[in-house]
Amino acid sequence: MTSSSHVRPMSPTASRSQDGCQVQRSCIAETTGYLSRCSRTFSPTKTTTSANPVYDKPNPNPKKSGISHSITNFSQTTSTINPWIRKLLYAFFLSVFFQISHGNGADSTGLTFPSLIRIGVILPNNTASSSSLIKVQSSLESAKEKLERGVYKVNHVKKIKFDLRDSKCSALYGPLAAISMFKDKTVDVFFGPACDYSLSPVAKYASQRWRIPVVTVGGFAAAFDSKIEYPALTRIQTTSSDLKTVVRAILNHFEFKYFGMFYHDSGSALSDCYHTLFPLYKNMSESVTIQKFFNEENKDSLQNLLRDLKDFIEPNARIIVLCASPDSVREIMIKAHELNFDNGEYVFFNIDLFSSYNATARPWYRANDTQQRNDDARKAYESLMTVTLRKPTSEAYKNFSEEVKARAAKMYPNFTYGDQEVNSFVGAFHDAVILYALALNETIAEGKNVSDGLTITKKMWNRTFEGITGTVSIDANGDRNADYSLLDLDPETNTFEVVAEYFGNSKNYTPTPGKKIHWPGGRDGPPPDTPICGFDGSLCPPQKPFPEYGIVIIVLGSILLVVLIVTFFVYRHFKLEAELAEMNWRVRWDDIMFGGPTRNNKKTDSKNNQNGHGAILAIKPIPRAHISIQKPLLLEIKKVCSPNSPQ
Repeated sequence: MTSSSHVRPMSPTASRSQDGCQVQRSCIAETTGYLSRCSRTFSPTKTTTSANPVYDKPNPNPKKSGISHSITNFSQTTSTINPWIRKLLYAFFLSVFFQISHGNGADSTGLTFPSLIRIGVILPNNTASSSSLIKVQSSLESAKEKLERGVYKVNHVKKIKFDLRDSKCSALYGPLAAISMFKDKTVDVFFGPACDYSLSPVAKYASQRWRIPVVTVGGFAAAFDSKIEYPALTRIQTTSSDLKTVVRAILNHFEFKYFGMFYHDSGSALSDCYHTLFPLYKNMSESVTIQKFFNEENKDSLQNLLRDLKDFIEPNARIIVLCASPDSVREIMIKAHELNFDNGEYVFFNIDLFSSYNATARPWYRANDTQQRNDDARKAYESLMTVTLRKPTSEAYKNFSEEVKARAAKMYPNFTYGDQEVNSFVGAFHDAVILYALALNETIAEGKNVSDGLTITKKMWNRTFEGITGTVSIDANGDRNADYSLLDLDPETNTFEVVAEYFGNSKNYTPTPGKKIHWPGGRDGPPPDTPICGFDGSLCPPQKPFPEYGIVIIVLGSILLVVLIVTFFVYRHFKLEAELAEMNWRVRWDDIMFGGPTRNNKKTDSKNNQNGHGAILAIKPIPRAHISIQKPLLLEIKKVCSPNSPQ
């Protein structure tokens, strides 16, 4: 090792070592100040061990190895023999040496392959992490035992050893752990880190300097898509770019073109939700009508979002994509219920990739909350669907889950999984062991250089096999084609169930047979992503305003009509009063004619001989000085005396 604080990369030059060996040195120097790795190409004058930090056994140059040196000496001793005989003996001697080398575990190039695989595991020790060392270790041990028992028929892989280091999810401690393993020459492949800020420097060193494979469930950010910068990196879990394709396929299936995004993002560092939605926004920016982020670590930030939620959503979006913690999403949905956003016109998609089945089955319910808020959340969640990683449901995975729980309980008595199933991260690390073993075994079988981690990495890409989590498909870029599920609330069971799946290998969105989506508001299908007249009414032709003179005419006409109606009733009233006042029915005393008709039935001129219309009247005196006649009686008398009244 050099003690210089900065070492320039050295070009291959011939030099003389302290022991007199002629060597070719090609050094890769690290800028860390104390790392320098040199690979030596030795001359045939003397053999020595390699400085290769990856494998324990010597790695001589195949063209100048000890075997070729012995063959050269044999050729010199037989130079006086007949040339044809010498060629036959040379060929026989060469075949014997190659058979011996293969019998001792060497590949066809003369390189010996490792009998022990050393896996450096760099993960956080915090059990709150989905990929903590405590959770993952038992899964790794399970895969190790299966390989060593020959379950996966990996003939050249005999022993596996794990070196566990705590990354603390730190950009400092993760790289330091990797540097320590590399310096001590105790690692053949890195598993992890899982946290992006810890993974980035480790993957860069391993790819560009050390040539050591890196397999991780992390690297979710789109920056890790570039395998020019990270050629040794293999991502065995979902990626943000992959999720972008999934969300877009779901939106296209329902013919949703326009949508809004609301997500959590912290102020100190970009959050997982930012990395989740950024590729989607970048790819579909013309379709995003609004995007808002809030900081869950700041209570005021979420409250401000809830306060302005109506102003954010109503004039901008009918389809909303959410990414936040389950508690924050629940608060948003309760507020959406208060704003009547669960009336069938709005649809919410929640990106929740890593929660357990128990957490995604009834996300609306909280035992420590009031019944009213639980009921409001339950109603609001009818408008929400969840996009999550597909949970393995095979019997093999159930048995694996129970095995991992039992192992973890023995290894760490103070830790327990509880009722939750083993998450997909844990299962993915199990399959990572199998993936690397298959690639290494194939590299050895083909006689390729196993000391070059990039060669083994390429063998892991473009590969499909059946793992404990189901079909594991790694694409040509070294990223897994993950499978996803779409969950919807069943109003009868009040639990979320799988209604559709997206298979990464075939890139197909497939509805689940026998299941249907329960659209809010009693709809039979999805609502439109845009109101009929648009969010601002611009899609509908503007209506001509009613002319002012028309309003004046209507008002004046109405007033005139009312006046006429009132006048009519007033006139009738006074006319009636006048008729009653006339008392035409009254017979005055002077108008009565006493007497009867003459014999010839002719009326006389005498007033006393006249009678009322020829009728014989009888007059009876009544002993009353005054008679009071009320209006009802007058109306009745008028009715009787009316010419139209029946006689």
